[in-house]
Amino acid sequence: MKVITCCNDKGGSCKTTTILNLASQKALEGHNVLMIDLDSCGILTEYCRVSVEEDDVTIGKLLMPSSRKRLPEWSASDILKGIYTVDVFTEYTASKRKGEGLETLCIIPTVKDGELISVVNELSQMIGREKVLKALLKKLEETELIKFDYVFIDCPGAMNVLTVNALVAADSVIVPFEATQSNVVRLSEVFDTIYQIKELELNSNLEVAGVLACRTKRRKTERDILDDVSKEYKLIGSIKESADVTRNDKCGVAAVVAKPYCDASMSYKDVSDLF
Repeated sequence: MKVITCCNDKGGSCKTTTILNLASQKALEGHNVLMIDLDSCGILTEYCRVSVEEDDVTIGKLLMPSSRKRLPEWSASDILKGIYTVDVFTEYTASKRKGEGLETLCIIPTVKDGELISVVNELSQMIGREKVLKALLKKLEETELIKFDYVFIDCPGAMNVLTVNALVAADSVIVPFEATQSNVVRLSEVFDTIYQIKELELNSNLEVAGVLACRTKRRKTERDILDDVSKEYKLIGSIKESADVTRNDKCGVAAVVAKPYCDASMSYKDVSDLF
């Protein structure tokens, strides 16, 4: 099971879009794929058309410490109750293939009621807070009830304890960003956190896949910025701004599924091939 996370301390940096497209591409290839929505905004959950009721298991409930501030004692079967098949993906692939759809894309959702904000507050007071998600994924990996080839984690737009959990649990990290000077300056803060996690041996094996330029317009100023970025960081791709991406994300189907041959989809496929 390979765990890949997208992180950036700025909202609107295309983390969710990147996760949805990379995960969908792997699912199209026949892999069993799980997405985890760690962002309190719940955009990934919303895109996937997952409706969560009050008593349903969510990533917030799975990560919330007990009243004794100990790691939650969830069994693998408990965790499975929080995993939902992305029906809109299955239905869309069925309509295109004129038969059965692919049931290989799943998600552990979140809710927008402030649950994850409460999780951040609770985790901040406990020992071992950085490793809660890793412990849950270990239980999931060890069970024979279901096997995932890939797990993609969507992080909040902040380098908080949830993002640290995602980085500690991950095998690889991608840092998406928009190619503006102000966004490039912020990359150093993101990488400071990544390097600290490696140096403190919270996850010394964490692979930095690289940075991914998103919503590019292929202007000269952008090219100059990307040239500078590539001198300091590993640039793994450039995703052209596309209405196909924005429109299809909001419809619950990634561009790689709905518009597989548009420029953005082809670029996402190239990035997917890295894993």
